[in-house]
Amino acid sequence: MDNNKGVQVLIKAFAQIYETEKENHACLSLDIVGNGPDFDIFRNIVTKFKMTSHVTFHGFVDNSKTLYNIYKKSNAFVVPTIYSEGFPRVIDEAMICGLPVICSNIGGMKEGLTDNEVLFCNPGDVGSLCTVLRNLIPEFNK
Repeated sequence: MDNNKGVQVLIKAFAQIYETEKENHACLSLDIVGNGPDFDIFRNIVTKFKMTSHVTFHGFVDNSKTLYNIYKKSNAFVVPTIYSEGFPRVIDEAMICGLPVICSNIGGMKEGLTDNEVLFCNPGDVGSLCTVLRNLIPEFNK
């Protein structure tokens, strides 16, 4: 997990929703899977926004049953990468579990997916991701 994966974009988008949806805090949670050189930076961002009770860092998960359980309790799956990469296998895994997928419209994701399959956001754009998340979550469309 490093800055190129866009985790900081996801955390900041979640923070915007968290800040404006105070009455819905009980239903808000963010699960982050993976590890890497910027892991502590991401934890610090979560602490700064006072969201530690709503964000879980799972680290690297190599147990398929554990990963499946994380997918199954989720309402959406987000790949907010900010650099051009190939097509992440985790997108297929999330789709198999029936999750709506939000990903950056860049690289292999933009080339391999259509608007009918996933929801796209602009790479590195917190506002774009926040808008897509809000549109996906009915409780925020009051």
